[in-house]
Amino acid sequence: MPKPKVKYVQLEPTAFLSDSVVQIMTAEEVGVYCLLCFNLYDSGGKLKYDLDIIRRLCKVNGDFDFKLVLSKFQVRRGFIYHKRVTEELRKAQVKRDSAVKAAKAKWDKVCGRNADASPAQCQGKGREGKGIQSFKGDALELCKRMTQCLKPTKQDAQTLAGIVRYLEQKNPQYIIDALEWLAIAKTKRIPIAYFIKTVQRETGWSHREVVI
Repeated sequence: MPKPKVKYVQLEPTAFLSDSVVQIMTAEEVGVYCLLCFNLYDSGGKLKYDLDIIRRLCKVNGDFDFKLVLSKFQVRRGFIYHKRVTEELRKAQVKRDSAVKAAKAKWDKVCGRNADASPAQCQGKGREGKGIQSFKGDALELCKRMTQCLKPTKQDAQTLAGIVRYLEQKNPQYIIDALEWLAIAKTKRIPIAYFIKTVQRETGWSHREVVI
């Protein structure tokens, strides 16, 4: 599973503006500082320490002096890091790990089976559960099971199966996100509608998507 990315970053304006280094930066340096942080968030917390690459990412030319900006970062073994970015990504990983555990507990409660119960047992007598293995800590398998716990109609089941395949192929990290969406959906009046709407909003999925 890839390292988690964050969709939202907590910004503390007062702390940022009062930072002694930021206070003496030019507007261009502040922009470069922010762009470099955002690129770190998007790349899992580290970037290769190559000034030519960093210049391109930060939209500056060869005359730009990185000395002040880079004083806010750390360089280790050829890569550049930022303490706040690393900490936020660590928190994101903890949150996702907790979401998987919470989703598993939710599934156990809703389906009334232990973690090793077969999908056929969970879905009810006579329903097929082929192709889904017993849950062994794998988020994808748990996601497939939880969609069945929404008690879908035959048509909805096909739609949900297509969504799971789409999420897996587009970005495996979406599977972890889907566990959170499913757990929330279970508390709604129309769980399936809520889940599908959330997937559309967060991933861009549409009913026109066909995944083989």
